[in-house]
Amino acid sequence: MIDNIRLATLPDARALATIHVEGWHAAYRDIVPPELLARRSVDVRERDFVALLSHPGDDDRIWVSESEGRVAGFAYTRAGKDSDVDRPGELKLFYVSPGLRGSGIGLPLFEHAVADLEARKLSPYLYTFRDNAAARRWYEKRGWRHDGASAPWSDRGEYPKLVEVRYRPVAT
Repeated sequence: MIDNIRLATLPDARALATIHVEGWHAAYRDIVPPELLARRSVDVRERDFVALLSHPGDDDRIWVSESEGRVAGFAYTRAGKDSDVDRPGELKLFYVSPGLRGSGIGLPLFEHAVADLEARKLSPYLYTFRDNAAARRWYEKRGWRHDGASAPWSDRGEYPKLVEVRYRPVAT
C-alpha cells in the first residue's frame, strides 16, 4: 500500500538507484545480454541520480511512491524529444521495487506521473523494450498502445537487437 507520492529529493538517490538496478535484473534478464546487466551498478546509478536531482532540467521530475516510510518505486517524467509528437512528454523511467510488483504500488504512481505530464499540457508517451511482453501487457491493460514508433535502445549501436517501442494512451 502506498503511503505517499512525492517529488524525489537528494537523499532518495540511493533508493532510486537500487530500485533501478534491481528492476533491470528482474525485468530484463531474459531480454538484455548478461554483460549489460553485469555492468549495471547501484553506485554508478546513484551518482547519476545525484546529478539529476542536484541539477534537474526545467521539465525533469522524479516522483517517488513510499510504502511503510520507504521509497518503493519511482517515475521520471520530462519534456520529450520526439519531434513527431505535439508537445511531447516522456515517462522516461518507471520502476517499482521488484519485491513489491503486483502489490498495487505501481498503478497509482503511473497514473500520478501521467497526470503530471498532462497537467503541464504535454502529450504523454513512454518507450519499453519490444521484447518486454510483461510490461507491454501491463501498459495495454491501462489503455496504452504501441503507436508504431520504435528506436534502437542504444544510440551507439552496440546492441542492435535491443529495440524500444513507443507507447501512448489511446484517446478516449
